[in-house]
Amino acid sequence: SSDLGWKGSAPRADAMVQPFPGWNSDGPNSSGCKAEASMRAEDLAALAADANGFRVLPEGSPISVEEHNVAPFSMPEEVLSFQPDEEAVIARFANGDWERKVHCNIELGSEELEALRLLQEEARLLGVALPPSVSASATRYLSHSHGDHKKALKMMEATAEWRSSYFRRPLSDSDLAEDLKLGLAYFTGRDKALRPVLVFRASRIPCAWHRDRHFDRVVKVLVFCMEYFLRYMAVPGKIESINVVIDLKDLTLSQIPIGVLREVHRSMGTYYVGRIFRFYICNMPRILGTLVPLAKKVLTERQRQKLVFVCRNEDLVQDMAARQIEEDLGGTRAKLQEFFPFPVLPGPFDVDEPCGRHDESREPVPGVHRVLTAQGCRGRLWN
Repeated sequence: SSDLGWKGSAPRADAMVQPFPGWNSDGPNSSGCKAEASMRAEDLAALAADANGFRVLPEGSPISVEEHNVAPFSMPEEVLSFQPDEEAVIARFANGDWERKVHCNIELGSEELEALRLLQEEARLLGVALPPSVSASATRYLSHSHGDHKKALKMMEATAEWRSSYFRRPLSDSDLAEDLKLGLAYFTGRDKALRPVLVFRASRIPCAWHRDRHFDRVVKVLVFCMEYFLRYMAVPGKIESINVVIDLKDLTLSQIPIGVLREVHRSMGTYYVGRIFRFYICNMPRILGTLVPLAKKVLTERQRQKLVFVCRNEDLVQDMAARQIEEDLGGTRAKLQEFFPFPVLPGPFDVDEPCGRHDESREPVPGVHRVLTAQGCRGRLWN
């Protein structure tokens, strides 16, 4: 939970989703085969197109999910009319600092546009071509690097290299079926701003994985979850990040998988920059709970906003409707026994809404994720 973001005056946070003028290409079709690292530079240049002010290369789909395994309420109908409020778009801090939370399909401020222009020019000067998914995240890397466009470009190149290597073939639901059934990571619902909630149950990591240090299997499940969010749950300009609820129940201080959490933090923080809105740490061992007041004193305001120590589980429902959260985490939902397809519920999502739906006269609409293509879920930058 790094102390990241921009300095200076924040842009207008009331600039919500605006229509884009038509354009000819958003880069190669996502079904195109991935360029191999062994290809010659001139071959890659011939394949490159433009997207988000960058040269981009063909990018294959990072995950493969059978249609019957896409949860029917992965994208609830409410997202179509939802408009994020000022706090959901830009977080502001007492020292005058601020941090953008929504980056695509939304107007950017003048300082952001200038930094983005410098980043785009640097990439063109160096002949850098990126996957479309990385190009659309350019302002996230600028935020992470405090506006340093050279550092941001290096991070983008590192992410592009990682994606090219990690997704040589898509992560498929069939290949990960047994690991997804463990329930160590799964989406359960959304918060009051419609950001998905991913629950991570550390105690469900198999003992054999600990013994053999198979942290890569934990990371693979979480990477699958992140890519599932980006394809089936995100809406550019509205919902671009998730919450992660980390449950430490039934673990002693010595049993907390520090190595796993460290690897997860490294992967998520490096390759999915700006995609975690908030971490909630729940059911902490008592001795760890006694250290929370001390930890809060040394955290910056920005870090306190991103990392929440939940001392009472019922506090979690201040940000999420109780019906969206399981009972042992402070909600009213029965503890889940099946975890894939992800057991996400339809609305309501308002924390003050009664447990029933807004309109009991009709059923919620399933399959709304079909209204957006892969390119539509990716979004694009304002300039």
